[in-house]
Amino acid sequence: MATHLPVSLILAVAIGLLPLTHPVQAQDSPAATAASTNQSLAEISQQSADFVRAFNKGDAVAVSAFWAPDGEYTDEAGQRFVGRKAIQAEYTTFFAAHPGRTIQIAIDSLRLISDTLAIEDGHSKLVPPPPGPPAGSRYTAVHLKVDGRWLLASVREARVASPSTYSHLKDFEWMIGSWASNEQSTWNVGNTVTIDIQWGPNKSSVELTYRINGSGGDETATGRQIIAWDPETRRIHSWAFAADGGRSIGIWTERNDSWTVESSGILPDGTKTSSVNAFTRVGDAEPAMIWQSSRQTSGKTALPDTDEVVLQRVTGVD
Repeated sequence: MATHLPVSLILAVAIGLLPLTHPVQAQDSPAATAASTNQSLAEISQQSADFVRAFNKGDAVAVSAFWAPDGEYTDEAGQRFVGRKAIQAEYTTFFAAHPGRTIQIAIDSLRLISDTLAIEDGHSKLVPPPPGPPAGSRYTAVHLKVDGRWLLASVREARVASPSTYSHLKDFEWMIGSWASNEQSTWNVGNTVTIDIQWGPNKSSVELTYRINGSGGDETATGRQIIAWDPETRRIHSWAFAADGGRSIGIWTERNDSWTVESSGILPDGTKTSSVNAFTRVGDAEPAMIWQSSRQTSGKTALPDTDEVVLQRVTGVD
């Protein structure tokens, strides 16, 4: 059935006395809207940077303060923590178990949904990396503006594996850390040995540095090795460089918590060398490592084996 409007109303609309719709509200100019959006995104980006600083200080109270009072955090294992108190407790436990560990964050996208809601997607990784295959975290953070301040309403993490040759090098895991001989484990005329072993980028290599000091404390030898999987020979090789200009190439073999490396090298004067070095793990609760070099040659001269050197772990990766 047709609806008949009063003639007076039709005339009023026709000559513009009455609008057909509600009056249009005054709106901010595009420039003002863009400026407001940019300011909000800058504030959120700064908040993410401040979060990293608080995390790297190991400050669980400061970290949890970035969440809204009823905010939630879901870690990469699927554990969910709701409220600042629970989140603070989780970070307190983490920082106590992993002192000195830091975080790096890369923001992939940050978008403003409304004046009070934003979504951030990105990747993060811990330094140094924890034991196990290399991986980072993908995260999504929901930011909510409360009383003029941006707070985290929700953060969800997911583990992201990184392509790596770690599977061929995983048996080096127990060696990662810094090692030093003590007064009871000296070699020859009182030399002391320190060895630092760390993962290379993405756990696709191992970097070993060593230093030998004489009884008077003077440095008598130092050098560096890069250990990596060689896909051509399908063996673990090392490339070593000494401070005096000498160099060597080694082949590593693992058996029962013991690594053996057969090396051949050359001294700065052109003399060829060879040796077999062994690194053997001793103990589990507080592991030590025994290092010994044997079957040493310099040119055509056979050299005596070194005594066993017992190295205690100074620092490691938990």
